[in-house]
Amino acid sequence: MISFFMLIDSETDKEKFKKLYEAYQKKMLYVAYQILNNQQDAEDVVQDSFLAIARHISSIGNVGEARTGLYLMKTVKNRALNLIRSRKETVSWDEIALSTPDNIQETMCIKEEVKQVLDAIYQLKENYRDVLCLHFLNQLTTKEIADVLGKNHNTVKTELRRGKKQLFQLINKKF
Repeated sequence: MISFFMLIDSETDKEKFKKLYEAYQKKMLYVAYQILNNQQDAEDVVQDSFLAIARHISSIGNVGEARTGLYLMKTVKNRALNLIRSRKETVSWDEIALSTPDNIQETMCIKEEVKQVLDAIYQLKENYRDVLCLHFLNQLTTKEIADVLGKNHNTVKTELRRGKKQLFQLINKKF
């Protein structure tokens, strides 16, 4: 942690970084490990994430804020995915999101369905995609999503409704 402090000027920011590290390090390691399935790589990604966090500590919120936690988790997730891409490995989102049922045929059907839904989500406009991901993947309420994205609560509800409608239309076109 001392090496991180060398990147931070003010004592308040050093204290904030220490609190962020203590509060989120284990969660970030868990997220990285779920994606990479390798403890050493997960530790490296978390270390790299905290390096980036130390460099931008003044623009990061405080411990306990929903926006801060989501930002840190997104940082570690993106760095883990970048590591996989740099190795030219494929990412299986459905393996990350689902536990494996006992039946192999059932597993394959679920994986295909999840892949189709995720593909459809990523075809949507960014505002709908963000709201849907936060709602379905992170299981946030519309109020929490509004806080995280800095949007009006009614705007988020509208975007969620429209995003669901467009997602439903995209999925129905494929079947």
